[in-house]
Amino acid sequence: PDCPNPEDLLRNADTAMYHAKTAGKARFAMFDDGMRERAVARLEIETQLRKGIEQGEMVLHYQPQVSIGTRWLTGFEALVRWNHRELGLILPGEFITVAEETELIVPLGRWVLRQACLQMAEWQARFAFDPPLTMAVNVSHKQLTGTGFVEDVRAVLAETGLCPASLRLEMTESAVMKNPQDSIEKLGRLKELGLGLEIDDFGTGY
Repeated sequence: PDCPNPEDLLRNADTAMYHAKTAGKARFAMFDDGMRERAVARLEIETQLRKGIEQGEMVLHYQPQVSIGTRWLTGFEALVRWNHRELGLILPGEFITVAEETELIVPLGRWVLRQACLQMAEWQARFAFDPPLTMAVNVSHKQLTGTGFVEDVRAVLAETGLCPASLRLEMTESAVMKNPQDSIEKLGRLKELGLGLEIDDFGTGY
């Protein structure tokens, strides 16, 4: 649309460009006022999410995993929630995409991994299961493709004292296929630590 000055034109073009990028490669987008409103809302979420991570507003819920054959509890999956000081409990669908786009998913994922391992180590010390219970933690493609992820996992296991065999890392097919060769190398190193690797949403991507 017509703009009263060059600054508005450039800002609107930048907003449309960002919108096109988030839709995938080789896309174009026409600017509308709704884009600006969504961009402002996204920036607000990013700002508050950054504060939320720093100020300890993130919490984990644990979804039980049960064997269909025996009906026995076998472990849990760690699911992150944002306990916003004003808005209350916010589900991942409201903030995970922003965390992915802004790289906040890396420190958030590191925190989730550490807290989940601490909790499982505590439960294993209190309750005897044979075989021991396991903890599944979701891994973002930004974590997997970033530097230092394997070292982070090794450090968390050492700090929490959790046996590697009790940890399951879940990742989507699409995350693995972002960079197959790099993923193969890192998955091999993770497997050497003795933990479990699982493909989430298998068959929906490649």
